This record gives sequence, C-alpha cells and structure tokens, in this order.
Amino acid sequence: MKFTAESHSDYMDFRCSNCRGDILVEFLGYDPAVPRFQFTCKGCKESGEFKMGFQLWKGLPQKPAK
Repeated sequence: MKFTAESHSDYMDFRCSNCRGDILVEFLGYDPAVPRFQFTCKGCKESGEFKMGFQLWKGLPQKPAK
C-alpha cells in the first residue's frame, strides 16, 4: 500500500495514494522493539503493515487496545 501524509493546521491526515481515501491506522504492538501499524484504506480496502522507527516515538502503550 502506498499513502501520503499531509499536515493541515495541527492535524496529520493519511490518505491512500490509490484513491485518496481516508486511512484507518491501527497500532499492532511491537516487533519486537519497534512499533507496528496496520494502515487500511476505507475506500478501496487496500492495506499494509508498517514499522516505525522506535527512536521517533514516545508514549505508546506496550500492547495494542483490544
């Protein structure tokens, strides 16, 4: 999945590069030390799993919400 991130005022919007639809971002936990996220387009249903650089995040829970 390809996506774009856009800032508008004090908001960050993630949009699907395919259809420009809104993206649902779900925190999946750690793998094993870096945060993992599932991005799913609400329009075309395309999805992808992404790992984010751990040094760039602070304050995430140890486990995802159920």
